[in-house]
Amino acid sequence: MRVAGKTIDVALHDATVLQVNKFSRSGKFVSNAPLRTYIGHTHVTFELDNSHKTFSLDAQNVELPMYKKQRIGIISLNKSVIGFADKDSDEYYYITEDFYKALNLKTPYLSVWLTGIAGALLIMVALKTNYASLWSLIPIAFAWAVYSVQKLFVNKEIETAVDTFMQDKREADFTCGH
Repeated sequence: MRVAGKTIDVALHDATVLQVNKFSRSGKFVSNAPLRTYIGHTHVTFELDNSHKTFSLDAQNVELPMYKKQRIGIISLNKSVIGFADKDSDEYYYITEDFYKALNLKTPYLSVWLTGIAGALLIMVALKTNYASLWSLIPIAFAWAVYSVQKLFVNKEIETAVDTFMQDKREADFTCGH
């Protein structure tokens, strides 16, 4: 699939969970619950079934339903791990909501920020009033809005493609299994 001018390969790799370490922390007024404990960091070690290579993964601020010796499928985009599929329950979970960041898609939108900064500088130079610096924030705010909307659409496009891939995988496994 092509997203933001880049070709992205979605893949599912069979693996086994070797070790799971969940580090929780308590916070003040987290999710409107005072002193609630939440998972702050999860460290998982996997072994790929086909090559027996092991690797580790750190997930921040997400609670993953993983346990030792669990059979999973690792969901990757261009060799960046974005989630896993539980082989027993046929459910899949993302370890990030920011696919845009996971794929390092920052460079195509650098022009948006540069345009905003250039616009701000032009306003600062052109206006000779006391409020020139205030008016110069408008192009920066506009660039931020354009960047945020583009990022939202790219993330949604990637999530839809991964969901379609996983649905096709389920149907293929169901057809082959019966």
